[in-house]
Amino acid sequence: MNTQTHLLLASALLAKNGKTHRHRNLIIVLGALTPDILIFAMAGLAGIQGVAGEVVWGEWYFNPPWQTWIDISNSIPLYIFIGLCCLVITRNKKHRKLVLLFVAASLIHILLDIPVHVDDGHAHFWPMTDWRYNSAISYWDPKHYGVIVSLFEAAFGLILIRILWKRLINKPDVSVIRPTLALFGLLYLLVPVFYLVMLSD
Repeated sequence: MNTQTHLLLASALLAKNGKTHRHRNLIIVLGALTPDILIFAMAGLAGIQGVAGEVVWGEWYFNPPWQTWIDISNSIPLYIFIGLCCLVITRNKKHRKLVLLFVAASLIHILLDIPVHVDDGHAHFWPMTDWRYNSAISYWDPKHYGVIVSLFEAAFGLILIRILWKRLINKPDVSVIRPTLALFGLLYLLVPVFYLVMLSD
């Protein structure tokens, strides 16, 4: 799924309204973003270096070191290990709760990703195994129901935006949250336009 969908779902499931929950909500966003952070880093570095897109997504993405680093950031055992260490080591209840929320948001991201990657998935059980689940459907590839999945994702995302728009109303945070939600909504509305253009070529 697209990164904004992960952010929206984790927030809809875990985030709360109010100034006292500001750190909680920030940690949730960070956790939902973490599995994709190295993908953004890879794309950013490629942009700085002027590397062609086909090299980035056809070679870098599928080979070490980028593939290894991305696998690590998408490892279910790693996040479970972090959560268990937190339970054993951390005495401060507030800190423990924040770490567990980070872990939960990261795992929500990963679990949502598993069913929608055909041949571009991750080794979600690193370091136990390099096995990758190859789904029959893709969140982006038209050859594997990508159009249908993308339209479903867009509809799902708009529902999540509506939920968060009504829930997260605390000032002054709302002045940042609502424009961000509006931007995410615009991205979803552009999905049909993207496929109409792409499939018309």
